[in-house]
Amino acid sequence: MGASGHWADKKPPELLTAYTDVINLLPKHEIEVAYASIHKQRLSNKYQGRSDSNAYLLALQFLLEKIELRGSSELKIVVADEAKEHELSAIKLVSDLQDYTVGIVPGVKLNKVIDSLHFVRSSDNPGVQMVDMVAFALQRKRYRRDTHPDAIASLE
Repeated sequence: MGASGHWADKKPPELLTAYTDVINLLPKHEIEVAYASIHKQRLSNKYQGRSDSNAYLLALQFLLEKIELRGSSELKIVVADEAKEHELSAIKLVSDLQDYTVGIVPGVKLNKVIDSLHFVRSSDNPGVQMVDMVAFALQRKRYRRDTHPDAIASLE
């Protein structure tokens, strides 16, 4: 939505149309959305900075638990955007939650999430690009950053 690169010459209605076209793929292909986020400043305030380095892994653990607890019994493979500084710890987290219920905090044992965590570059993966777009919209809606009625309506 920042309209840079390929999108720089596009007007807001064109950007919104492209965004809507991508989001409409979710129900068309029966794609479910699960997400978790951590408000880093609130986490830091609550634990006096002791958990700052675990923010990414906490969000990942909460996301994995949501995926595990969904009603579907289908097995799942998790693909994530590259996070070089967290990849090894994230893979270990998935393994620990598959074997035990110990993650960053006590959690849920993963039975439906199979295999390891797979990291890809979002620029090479349309699925991860879609996730980025959905996360962007959910975050803007959640934190009510937009004040223009058209922007608010488009997020709804």
